[in-house]
Amino acid sequence: MPTPRRSCSTPCRAPNGAFGSVIPAAGDGLFLAAAAGLPRRRSPLARLGIATRIALYKSLRALPFTDQVRLRDRFGSADYQAAGKMRPILTKVVNEDLSDIARKIALPTTLLYGAGDTETPPEIGQRLAALIPNANLVLLNDLDHYSILNEGRHQFVFQLQQYLADMASAS
Repeated sequence: MPTPRRSCSTPCRAPNGAFGSVIPAAGDGLFLAAAAGLPRRRSPLARLGIATRIALYKSLRALPFTDQVRLRDRFGSADYQAAGKMRPILTKVVNEDLSDIARKIALPTTLLYGAGDTETPPEIGQRLAALIPNANLVLLNDLDHYSILNEGRHQFVFQLQQYLADMASAS
C-alpha cells in the first residue's frame, strides 16, 4: 500500500504558525487527534469563573512569600502544571483562533477526538469539521484527552490505518 507524501498524527506547526501539516495545501491529507486551534465556547458564568481564578492566581503569584509550585498545583490544569519552560507556548496555543487557516485547508482531513475530552472537547472538533471543507470527524466513546493514546490506542491506530488506506486508494 503506497503511503501518503505527508500526514500528521498531531497538530503540527510551521515556523509561520500555520495549522496542520505545515501549510493547508501541502501533502495529501491531515490526521489530527484532539486538536486545539479554536477558542472554547463557554457560558458567561464559566468565563467569569475563569477570569476570577486567573486574577486570583496572578494576585497571589505577585506576593513575595507565595510558594509558586503549590500555587501552580492549585490553579493550573495538568497540562499547565507539567509544561515547565513550555508554559508560555502552551498558554498561547490553547488561546489561539485558527478559524481562518482551517477554512483554507483543502486536504481530506480526519479529526479524531475522545467523546469525554474536557481539555480539547469534541465541540472544538465539530467546529473544525464545519470549517474544513473535506473533514471527517470521528468521536471515540468513553475516551478523553489522555486516554485516546493510552487505553484507546487500538482505536486510534485503527482510525489512523483506515485514514492511510483511504489516502492510498485516493492517490
